[in-house]
Amino acid sequence: MFEDHTLWTESPCYYVMAYSRLRRAWLAGPYPTAKSAKDVLPRVREWAIQKSGDRNAASYHYDVMRHFNGDTHSILGILTP
Repeated sequence: MFEDHTLWTESPCYYVMAYSRLRRAWLAGPYPTAKSAKDVLPRVREWAIQKSGDRNAASYHYDVMRHFNGDTHSILGILTP
């Protein structure tokens, strides 16, 4: 049963990411669809700017990015909208 619920992570997945030039951070995810990641993007951006403690967070770009699988651990994990 567990394999049925996580099998999708072996395929391309989506993360909410912060990036600046060549630096990037996986903030939330993985998600099975781009839409599910986009649904949490505003919440993740708000956390990053207001609560992360990173004084440069307001200058980063935030977006949903496709990754080759869901093995990368994100900072916030999988959030619901």
